[in-house]
Amino acid sequence: MKIASSATALVAYAAVTGVWQPGAQAIVISSRAAPIQVLSPVAHGTAPITLSRGKVVEHDLTMPADFTLAFDIQPTGTEQDWASIVHYSNGGNDSRMPGIWFWPGTTKLHVVVEWGGFRPFSMNPDYSLPLNQWSSVRVQVVGATAKITVNGRDFDYTGVLGSDSEILSASRGCDWNICGSLPATTSVTLYAADPWYPAARASIRAAAVLSDGTLCALDYNSRYGDYVSAPTCDACQNKATYWKLDSACGSKPPTWNDGNMCWLGTTCKNCKNKAKFWYGKAGTACGNEPKWPDGTICAVRTTCNACQHTATYWPGKVFTACGNEPCWEKGTVCGGGTTCKSCCNGSKGPWYWFGVRKCK
Repeated sequence: MKIASSATALVAYAAVTGVWQPGAQAIVISSRAAPIQVLSPVAHGTAPITLSRGKVVEHDLTMPADFTLAFDIQPTGTEQDWASIVHYSNGGNDSRMPGIWFWPGTTKLHVVVEWGGFRPFSMNPDYSLPLNQWSSVRVQVVGATAKITVNGRDFDYTGVLGSDSEILSASRGCDWNICGSLPATTSVTLYAADPWYPAARASIRAAAVLSDGTLCALDYNSRYGDYVSAPTCDACQNKATYWKLDSACGSKPPTWNDGNMCWLGTTCKNCKNKAKFWYGKAGTACGNEPKWPDGTICAVRTTCNACQHTATYWPGKVFTACGNEPCWEKGTVCGGGTTCKSCCNGSKGPWYWFGVRKCK
């Protein structure tokens, strides 16, 4: 038994050209399921499918109770009858999990979803898809609510079950909200379009995915204010994370340059290059610390590790420093038997200087 996933088309009867309903003059792209599970009748990376009555895309699929079905569609004309686009079914025309058509003589969508084996509900957005243009369609069913999004515009449908919710609760002996999700439906066939109606005059393809940086809603119930029209994050090409002061597709691109101090596991994630310990900053910073040049004072076994060349004792600094100290030039004052050893050409000085000498 195949399980429908974001990469596979549901084997529910998704009729591109329905035997149950007339096909519409449009080009359908692809569909896929909701934030819980995204489904697509057309595999990503494949060519668009021209809808054809009775066209079986896949058999023996498992349809989850909660899903998002996403696809792009390009209508090229209309049918005088119901025009089938996609249809997921496990038993004929009456099984619609979901079934999607164009209304007769139009490019307005008619979406029917059977929920938990109870009376199907329909969504009919008052929106005509433009001819000869690709449009995005997303059908989302979560619990007892549903929503259809067309070209970024949401058409919410709440209380999907209506009076059937009472029947459902009674049959299960509890409230649907508390009892958990309904079971998945097996043995589903996907049509594009179905065999019960004419096929829509259209083509379908896999739904376009949202690129990194696109603002999105983690679920459609979380939308608010200016983000009401934001698409759900399940459409993201890469998993959404919190950035841009809101949820957005992908992860925030690293922007911190080398040398910016940061905290491992938190702010260091913003580094363009992997963070390391910087001796000169006595802390963690982005990237690799540049090697210390010769003459930089350092401490043996600690900061001297940052030297470009092995550190040595520099008499002129009376301390350890990177590299070898250059020899002292003529005229440099030095101490006999000590710092005068650093003179390039030895040293000289009268006895009455009491050990103080000058480099020759």
